[in-house]
Amino acid sequence: MQLRAVPLGYVTLLNGRAATGMFAVLILYGLAALHRRLGAHVKELPVNLAVLITTASLLSLSLLTSEIDAFWVARGAADVWSIAREGMQAIAWAGVGGFLVWQGLSNRRAWVRAIGSCQ
Repeated sequence: MQLRAVPLGYVTLLNGRAATGMFAVLILYGLAALHRRLGAHVKELPVNLAVLITTASLLSLSLLTSEIDAFWVARGAADVWSIAREGMQAIAWAGVGGFLVWQGLSNRRAWVRAIGSCQ
């Protein structure tokens, strides 16, 4: 959703896209807090906590980058090549790769870890 083009009349930070992103970040941090508090039975709890917090951090970074890019696009600078847009691509691929490495570690599958490390 953050990689889509900015619609006309876009208001930076006060929109549904930003609210949805912040909601997702809060859900991930809430899950991390619940895992820390009630997750003694969870296998490999530190790894799960690290993945949840890292994902929330990457999503926060992606959200802020998206809104910075949208700020400039909404002011007529859409024709200028955006480093922020390329940065969001890197953040998205880092999130996918991190998730795959985590799945490979959790399920003890070397081939999944290898695919995740190539991301």
